Amino acid sequence: MLRSNNSAMSFWGPILIAAVLIIPFYLLFIADNNSVEKTPVESEPGRAENYLDLTPLSPPVHETVKTNIDEEMTAPFEIKTDSGKYYLVKLADVGNNSKYFMIFVYGGQTIKVKVPLGNYIMKYCNGNNWYGYKELFGPEGSYNKSEDIFNFNISDGQINGITVTLYGVISGNLEIEAINREDF
Repeated sequence: MLRSNNSAMSFWGPILIAAVLIIPFYLLFIADNNSVEKTPVESEPGRAENYLDLTPLSPPVHETVKTNIDEEMTAPFEIKTDSGKYYLVKLADVGNNSKYFMIFVYGGQTIKVKVPLGNYIMKYCNGNNWYGYKELFGPEGSYNKSEDIFNFNISDGQINGITVTLYGVISGNLEIEAINREDF
C-alpha cells in the first residue's frame, strides 16, 4: 500500500500557488515600466530651451564697465547697492537704445563712476549666480527698469549727475517696473 507524504505537500503547496500567481504580475509590471514613453516638457516661448544646462560663471570684477558709447565720460553717477547679490546696471540711450553704458557692481558696495552726458533709461538686474552677458542672472535673477529718464547734463556751467539707491529707502523716489530678462 502506497502512502502519500502529506507533510511535504502541505509545505510546498501554498508556495507553489503563490509563485504561480505572483510571477505573472511581476513580469507584467516590469514590461509596463520599460514601455513608458518619456516626452520632453515644452518650454515657455521666449525662454532658453534648458536652463538646467546653465553653468554659473565667475562674476566680472567689481566696477567692470562695458560700453559702446565713444563720448567723453564726464557726468558723475553714484550707485548704492544692497548686500548679498551682484548687480548689473545699464544706462540705455533714449534716442538710440543700442547705445549703452553698463557697470557690474558687487552687492553692499557704493561706487562712483563717470558716464557720458545724455538722456538714459536705467535698467538693472541682480542675482546670486552670474551666467555671462547673454544670460545675465538666468531665470532666478531680478530684472527692472526705471520709469524716469536719467538726464546727465550741464546746467549753468555745472555738470549734473545722479545717485541711485538700489534697495528700499523711506521716502525714496525711484520708480521701477519689473521687466523680462530678454528686455534687458
